[in-house]
Amino acid sequence: MYKMMLSDVDDSELKTIVDTLKDGDIYIEIGVYYGHSLSRVINATKNRNIKYIGIDLFEDYQKSSDNTHEGDAANCVALYNYLSDLYPAEKIALHKGYSSDVLNSFPEIQSGHIFIDGNHTYAQSLKDFLIAKRVLKNGYISFHNCSNDRHPDTMYIAADGGPYQVVEDIKSDSDVKFITKVDKLGLFQRV
Repeated sequence: MYKMMLSDVDDSELKTIVDTLKDGDIYIEIGVYYGHSLSRVINATKNRNIKYIGIDLFEDYQKSSDNTHEGDAANCVALYNYLSDLYPAEKIALHKGYSSDVLNSFPEIQSGHIFIDGNHTYAQSLKDFLIAKRVLKNGYISFHNCSNDRHPDTMYIAADGGPYQVVEDIKSDSDVKFITKVDKLGLFQRV
């Protein structure tokens, strides 16, 4: 069995993500870590015709001052093998690399949901958002760890504003509409 880490995506956040997904959508998760959140989304929507894509540095991750991630990292092939034992392999793709580079290489996506939960610095969260809104034509973009009163979100705010400040700043962006904040999840709709 593949090592699974407990996700900090709670049930209400999961429901918020799942409620946005419909047949034909593409779900992209930036910051897969050990795949628990991705696995929960897949499990909750497995009867829908959805393509699931995960982006992470996986085993290539190296701790640095410009990345908020702490701890070890999953092996991409091992995680893919684990997920494809549970769900149809043709519906799952994992991409190894920097989120902004990988996402920027994608063709236009007509409908879906991009969940941003990777490097929680302000600069990287904003960069992921700007590329996500260029790639995604219809659907939703969400951020994790954007509360102003929960751990570890408060650490990201203290460092440089993190996802919380990005969410606050883009509420005035005319390309997206702020929908809701549920626990530590901020949800926007592409307009």
